[in-house]
Amino acid sequence: MKRILSMTLLLVFLSTATVRARVFLQISQNLSQKVPLVILLSESRTAFWEKFAAVLKQDLDYSGYFIIPELCFVLPENMEREKSLRVSSLLLTSSLVDRKISFTVEDPSDREILWNHDYPEQSEPRRFAHQVADDLVFKLTGKPGIASSKIAYVSDRTGNYQIYCIDADGENDRPLTDFPFMVHYPRWLGENNSLLLVSYEHGWPKLARFDLTSRKLSTFLAEPGLNACASVCPKTEEVAVVLSKSGNPEIYLFKEKDRTLKRLTENKCIDSSPAFAPDGQTLAFVSDRQGKPQIFLMDRNGFQVRRISYLSNYCTSPAWSPDGHFVAYVFSRSGSYGLAVYEVKSRETIIIDENLGAEDISWAPDSRHLVYTRVSTRPATLGVIDIITREKRQLIRGKFSCFSPSWSF
Repeated sequence: MKRILSMTLLLVFLSTATVRARVFLQISQNLSQKVPLVILLSESRTAFWEKFAAVLKQDLDYSGYFIIPELCFVLPENMEREKSLRVSSLLLTSSLVDRKISFTVEDPSDREILWNHDYPEQSEPRRFAHQVADDLVFKLTGKPGIASSKIAYVSDRTGNYQIYCIDADGENDRPLTDFPFMVHYPRWLGENNSLLLVSYEHGWPKLARFDLTSRKLSTFLAEPGLNACASVCPKTEEVAVVLSKSGNPEIYLFKEKDRTLKRLTENKCIDSSPAFAPDGQTLAFVSDRQGKPQIFLMDRNGFQVRRISYLSNYCTSPAWSPDGHFVAYVFSRSGSYGLAVYEVKSRETIIIDENLGAEDISWAPDSRHLVYTRVSTRPATLGVIDIITREKRQLIRGKFSCFSPSWSF
């Protein structure tokens, strides 16, 4: 099963491209190689633009598609000369016209414009850089950018499990909740304006909605016993959840709109960790119905169950990619936790890293990056991995535990 991500992933990326084929082929011929992109900024070298440039460079590097061999500030009258000296890379240039900031990406080999966008003047360099990076990535690859996205997670830094949030680049780490009781397992809802989480307000786990604007917590689902492991499907507005009201943990579908519950599993084994496919028609889940925890798929009615994990005697934490093509999961061999990706169409499994020390995984909007709890360190922390280049970076550093991450849509 183990092999390098190659033709299967290439075909998936090409089939969803919405940009000029030649450019996307240039990026996709070898997905493990980044495309050189030189950045030439015509703005004055102020603190604002220094910060903008540093964040933009990092965002484009973190995207996985580009490498930035050079970034420099160029006087407007020297721009054409500077561009003519760099013909082996794509060029990202900027200009200020009528109080609007214009960015252009061109291929200097034929001087063809690949992307151009005008922005009003900005006051926050980090946010502006994230926006430009995401717009550029989407235009040239057809995939969502991740620079403006956020990651919610749980930490015990105050001595009590609470929800925190951090930007995808590891900056702007801040608390979201400060309750006198434990909260856990955050999942984004709606337009990323609220979180679904497990609350222990009265000593037992129930699902609650936390509004990020009002900071108010309200009951979402509170059946007798366990209420946990929620998976949100934005398309159908349903939530798959594990309930133990029948005495055994089982998977249910819940519609908040009409408060209906539909039971999907029914056996004496433990079924848990449901993960919705983006179209809402299929779920991945964990079950020990064959003796050990493994990953299974079933349709939204609980039928057509089939096993997809065969790497070890312990496979857990399934997560369905936003584009619907992959199910990532954690497996354990000889005490080490690895990461694998199951390609739904081909039914092939690719081992991404056998010794990642991973747990609790969540996909980025680009279906290329995953955030994971790194349990091989103490305290546990958060890491990000690119499933194509296999590049890893630590998201958070500190003397406190961080776990259960959830990447915004």
